[in-house]
Amino acid sequence: MTVESRLLVRGALCSGLAATLAGCTCSRNEGTPPAASAAPSSPAPAPAESVSDRMRVERVMRVPSGPVLQIIPGQGVGAIRFGATVETIERLMAMPCEFKTEHACRYVGRAVEFFLDDQGATNEIRMHRVERPTTPEGRTFGVFNGRMAEGVTFTMLPQGVLGLIGPPRKTEAVTQENPFHTVQVDYYDGMRIEYDRMSPEKIVVGGIILTKGTKSAAVPPPSASAPRTKPKAAPGH
Repeated sequence: MTVESRLLVRGALCSGLAATLAGCTCSRNEGTPPAASAAPSSPAPAPAESVSDRMRVERVMRVPSGPVLQIIPGQGVGAIRFGATVETIERLMAMPCEFKTEHACRYVGRAVEFFLDDQGATNEIRMHRVERPTTPEGRTFGVFNGRMAEGVTFTMLPQGVLGLIGPPRKTEAVTQENPFHTVQVDYYDGMRIEYDRMSPEKIVVGGIILTKGTKSAAVPPPSASAPRTKPKAAPGH
């Protein structure tokens, strides 16, 4: 090949290379997938927990409040006895009646209700287990702060009650459906105990109603140390 021919071929090659370089506008990696990173990608961070989420509770825990009230069949609760007026009840309960009518003084939060006769004197007292439904609609009773001296209290099983205070005078089955789910009432002197069905196999003390008892107070025998009166001497002695 002559020198002139070699120059022509070299010129053609240079022109083609220049045209190729001028028309290439893509990047080095365009059209090829990016190389996979050696480290695994971290998951997206979980949303921050808000203060309201941390403070949310599924159920409100109720606690007893007010004076401790011993349940005394046939007499009353604590220092509040049958015959007490609303004024006496409110003073001894240390707060006004939550709901007051002419014939009732009710403490729903403390799960105790006092019912009055036409003269305004207490003649019946009703106590309830926690979460028992009541009026106004949608409300439930709170925690009753007390129990019997023998230990009988709410949500106790029937066997436990019988072991503490013995068998009732009468037992009555409740077959009609009711808001309390009461299925049985045991009658004692001055007291009725209502048993509520909490589940198919669980029956517990749900309500206690006090009324005036029929037993009269026993007269204590004279003390042996009491002074004895001397018989009067017969006339002439």
